[in-house]
Amino acid sequence: MRMIIKISGITVTMLGIAGFICLASGYWVPAIVCLGIFMVLVVVFGIGGLKAIHQEERAVVEFLGRFYEIKKPGLRWVCPIIMSIRAIVPIWEQTLILFKESIKIDFKDGSAVPKGIKAFIRIKDPGTSYKLEGETIGRAGIFRAIYYINNWRERAVELLENTVRSYLATLTIDEALPERRGGYDLLSENRMPEPEREKIRKTLEMWGLKLERITVTDFDLDPEIVKARNEVQKRKRAVEVAEHEKVVRATETVGSLIQMMAESTGKTPREIQKEIDKDPKLKKRLTSFSEELITRRMSIDAKALTDIRTGGGGNLEQSLLRLFAAFKVVPAAEQKGKKEKEKGDEKKKKRD
Repeated sequence: MRMIIKISGITVTMLGIAGFICLASGYWVPAIVCLGIFMVLVVVFGIGGLKAIHQEERAVVEFLGRFYEIKKPGLRWVCPIIMSIRAIVPIWEQTLILFKESIKIDFKDGSAVPKGIKAFIRIKDPGTSYKLEGETIGRAGIFRAIYYINNWRERAVELLENTVRSYLATLTIDEALPERRGGYDLLSENRMPEPEREKIRKTLEMWGLKLERITVTDFDLDPEIVKARNEVQKRKRAVEVAEHEKVVRATETVGSLIQMMAESTGKTPREIQKEIDKDPKLKKRLTSFSEELITRRMSIDAKALTDIRTGGGGNLEQSLLRLFAAFKVVPAAEQKGKKEKEKGDEKKKKRD
């Protein structure tokens, strides 16, 4: 090929030189013929063969219908008639829209229509040949994208749609829905199983493509599913509110009990808390009584008609009195111990 181009160039150059020689010798007719043919060849084959290739593009050039070379960016010459550009391939990252037509995906617990699922893809090693397992000849990514498949964009979309659909069918709707407004990437967050990702990677590499990411933005849910999810969310919020209310009531009730005990014994709340922590039985009785008191208070707040009783068959006032009596055992025992110690000290002094 290169030899043919060189011979053609030399021939055109010799034709021009012959025309100028004839013109200088006074042979006007041969000179006009030679120079005319020379100018036509220069315009058609020289200037007409110049092609501008942009920075992020590569040109696939064929010679008489067969692959010849890949032209890089810049002003390049392609010999007319015998050479042609098969395709100009962009090598920047390209966006493929998946599921352009509305199609329902069946999840484990319902169906939904995907919305805004995109694949970002680029040509793998556009100017460098590489071999895959089982191949004897390495080919560059552009060669594979043009000659191994027909319309690589459509084939890539078909492959990715089938893979994403099969993967989403293994999830529930909650697992598939994005947790944030920007969506998520099926590849970078390791959501898709490794065997599926490896299968996609190998197939696309065979076609000269490299998958960067697949982003999932949102799904359109059926009205019935939306209604059911709203009901579930309402129940969850009701449970959370009730739990929070219970915690607030517990804090208020326990604090009030400790304050009442402090006032009845002449001690500070901190001292009361320390003595409760030292006595497991007293702590258990206080906990049980607090739970019953909280239940009673919440029933009153909810305007319940049932009079909730505390454990042991007595009413709330009797339980409170029993709790105070149990608590006063602690300081009484301490006073008894102090008196016995004082008597022992007095007897010791008399003997001395």
